[in-house]
Amino acid sequence: MCSVSPEADPKSECALVVVMLIVRCQGVGHFARQDGLCTRFATEISLRHEPGNQRTTAMIIPHISRTDDEKTRLSAFRCEISDFAELPRIIEEASKLMGLRGHGTDSGGPTFSPDVLRLEIAGNTGLHLTIVDLPGLISVSENGEDVQLNPRTIILAVGIIQRARNFDKAGNRTVGVITKPDLINTGTESRVARLAKNLDSTRLNLGFFLLKSPPPAELEKGITPSERRKAELDFFSTRAWKGQGIDSSRIEIDNLVREDVRRLLNEINDEIVDLGMERSSPYQIREYLTRISRDFHNLVKAGVEGAYAGHDAAFFHVGCDDISVRLRAAIHMKNEEFAAYMRRQGEKRKVVKKEQLETVQADDGQLLLTDDQMMPWVRKIYHETRGRELPGNHNYSLLTEMFHAQSERWEDISRRHVDAVVSLVSRFIHSALAFIVKDPKARQSLTEGIKVNLNINAKEAFEELDKLLQDETLSMDDAIREDWNGKFHVSNSQFEISRLLSALQDRVVVDMTERACMDARTDLAAYYKVAMRSFVDNVCRQVIERHILAKLPNVFSPVTVSNYSDNILLRLAAESRQIRNRRVEAVQLQEALEQSLQDLGV
Repeated sequence: MCSVSPEADPKSECALVVVMLIVRCQGVGHFARQDGLCTRFATEISLRHEPGNQRTTAMIIPHISRTDDEKTRLSAFRCEISDFAELPRIIEEASKLMGLRGHGTDSGGPTFSPDVLRLEIAGNTGLHLTIVDLPGLISVSENGEDVQLNPRTIILAVGIIQRARNFDKAGNRTVGVITKPDLINTGTESRVARLAKNLDSTRLNLGFFLLKSPPPAELEKGITPSERRKAELDFFSTRAWKGQGIDSSRIEIDNLVREDVRRLLNEINDEIVDLGMERSSPYQIREYLTRISRDFHNLVKAGVEGAYAGHDAAFFHVGCDDISVRLRAAIHMKNEEFAAYMRRQGEKRKVVKKEQLETVQADDGQLLLTDDQMMPWVRKIYHETRGRELPGNHNYSLLTEMFHAQSERWEDISRRHVDAVVSLVSRFIHSALAFIVKDPKARQSLTEGIKVNLNINAKEAFEELDKLLQDETLSMDDAIREDWNGKFHVSNSQFEISRLLSALQDRVVVDMTERACMDARTDLAAYYKVAMRSFVDNVCRQVIERHILAKLPNVFSPVTVSNYSDNILLRLAAESRQIRNRRVEAVQLQEALEQSLQDLGV
């Protein structure tokens, strides 16, 4: 909380005023103030919610610049407080020990001290909260490491918002508090109102609150909370303030406290939800696992089916380039990349133009050849596979051997694709578990069990891939025999004989070997294209879809949980003592905060 006092004495006691209200909400009582009282050192007020009777202790934290003797003397100061009316006396004693000017006999001492007066309030406070009040424009430390703040720390920097930003760069914990509006010059209300409405050059993410505290004389008389509230509302109901258009929820100190209590209550409610139900007995654990397995099953099923706008839409939100949470979309992308790569780089020997040999990059294990360089390889296999076919024809073994050679890379490419999909699915499952299971210990245990099922699915997927690859070794024979009506078999048909006689009678000099090789290349290209498409489709459908995606929602489901023994249940998700204690503490804090809101009239 950053307190700003425009056109007023910066020696404000806003830290004590804010804590007064917070403590009052918890039934502690009032802080007393004294006219002219001014803290000339940092004041840290620390509220700690813990069992037991309430106790308040004042102590001095010496600055690192102090000598060892000074540190020992200042650290010895410790005072138990039973009534906050003692605060003026304690501040006076602390000022004397710090050697401040105007306190004690030393008239040449410093005006401000780098030491810190800490007030620790422990007991049934209802919340953990630390407030640091920095006096005026004086920095108590030039070293950022001297001020260690947690997410619940309120920065209360009187008039030094820029310095507050050193410790809250994002501005998520700095609230503006404008105090003493009754001390400003008449006619300048609009300036203060502009700041209060967060429209001035100094703006805060959490905005500003405008407060008016009772005069010290009224506090000494024992003004009641309702009287203080009425006096404050009456002040801001005057014509000078009423016409400024300030949001009423930003006026009055109770609204300030109410806002913070609401925020803390929301945080505690979220934490209690994250902690989940108690998990001590096997019955409780089974209930817990059944619930999260159902949620997990539905979430994974939605991811597999591509239903991203349902109950778990928040999970499927894509916040970066990684779309693995949208599993179906991510799988489509992987399959399309696999198909495109197979079309471009699937062949062992890739024919390119002569001028491209120097510019085109060959893939690992791939050969780049020109058309002229390809033919010697075809001729070599042609001669090695010659059978009883007529001149100008080729044995079907030629096609079979060339196809096997050209599709040699399919195995490595398809295995890499399946590996990539398995990795993608693993990331999706980890994200889904993190979204559903908030207890790190239970999540880790469940991850290990689910990993076993994922490995089984991956193993079966690779076995299916092996079958597809084996089928490809036989597919050429089957295609020639069944689909191409045996045209590449040796035959003494009239067609073949007429073809040979025509060539001889026309006395055309024909290189029959070259003709057979050219025909073989044409036939190979046609078959390779069809076979490659079929292979890609089979990998996507029979390997990815059948063995990885279709089985995914059942890697952890209510049916799985129903088969767990009591020992397995206890091993998987029995909660730790720390979580059990934290749940009890969080529920107690939740009740205290709810009671605080009731006390504030909410």
